[in-house]
Amino acid sequence: MLAAAPEAWVVAGERVPAADVLTELVALGLGARRVGVRAVATTRGAPAVALVVGAGPRASAEARRACAVLRAVPRLRGVPIVVVLPAPGAAIGDPLLAADELVVWPPRHGELLSRLHRATGSAPLRITQETTLRAGALRLEPGRGAAWVAGSPVSLGPREFRLLAHLVRHPLRVHSRRQLVEVVWPGEPGVRPRAVDVQVRRVRAKLGTEMGGCIRTVRRVGYAFQTPA
Repeated sequence: MLAAAPEAWVVAGERVPAADVLTELVALGLGARRVGVRAVATTRGAPAVALVVGAGPRASAEARRACAVLRAVPRLRGVPIVVVLPAPGAAIGDPLLAADELVVWPPRHGELLSRLHRATGSAPLRITQETTLRAGALRLEPGRGAAWVAGSPVSLGPREFRLLAHLVRHPLRVHSRRQLVEVVWPGEPGVRPRAVDVQVRRVRAKLGTEMGGCIRTVRRVGYAFQTPA
């Protein structure tokens, strides 16, 4: 049985865009959930790490407020906080920020993972970055978002790649459409389960008849990946 991935909360105001941050966390192998600042106190459990996202001219002020909300909840006071800002508008030593690490977005290659490990300190995240996924003639490199079939490159969009990589990681496992929505559109509200069907059709077409056929439709449930013989 696979161990559950460490969970990260992406804490942001309702109008703050955070899809890119969620996508990067999922690519690193973390379970990522968007939690509104107002919902912090009522959201069950505690994450392994919290990423506080600020945006716009008041990015630093938004981040300070979100950090204060996190620190005010007793069960969350020990959770490491990484602040994500669009520009270096706040110093990590700012006592009002109360964060463990600061990331300027977009980060340099490998920086986000490094900051997450530094923030968690004595309780490091158990993240294993995959270099290559293989299934028959299919090869995927999650770190680059690159795909090949029989040595020929396949151009996949970010959502298409997330869908395919997830299915390949868990061969034969049946995934419901709702489960796949969480993988393909992490933290995005209002996505209908049938949107998964559109992504699957696109991926199948790009992979070709043989490899595309490995993505099986499970009637009334969702999809599974059948590893080629």
